[in-house]
Amino acid sequence: RRGLVSSLVAFLDKSYGRFLVGFAWVLLVLGGLMVTPRFMAILETTVPPVKGSASQEAFDASNHFFPQKTLTNAFLCKSVDGSPFVDFDKASTCSLEHTLSESGDEVKVSFSCSNPSAPGG
Repeated sequence: RRGLVSSLVAFLDKSYGRFLVGFAWVLLVLGGLMVTPRFMAILETTVPPVKGSASQEAFDASNHFFPQKTLTNAFLCKSVDGSPFVDFDKASTCSLEHTLSESGDEVKVSFSCSNPSAPGG
């Protein structure tokens, strides 16, 4: 008498077994895609969080770090002579420097790279 695990392995060893498992996964994914939009709509709320609560702190932090602003501008740049703006070498060609500054609850890190022999420094 074969055990459950050995029966499953024997089933998956056959090509139709692998096909059925793959087909089941595809059905699960499609079912999930059908349910997801309604589920996301159910989770949304227009009720503001209670002032002074942990929900209010989380709401404020989320709005601070992930503001609901849309991208209004985009630029597509092309060099006049068709040369690339950025080129990558195998070795570093600049001296990398950084500055760190704090302002309230905001931390800014700025990196700069300078190379005296490159065009533009």
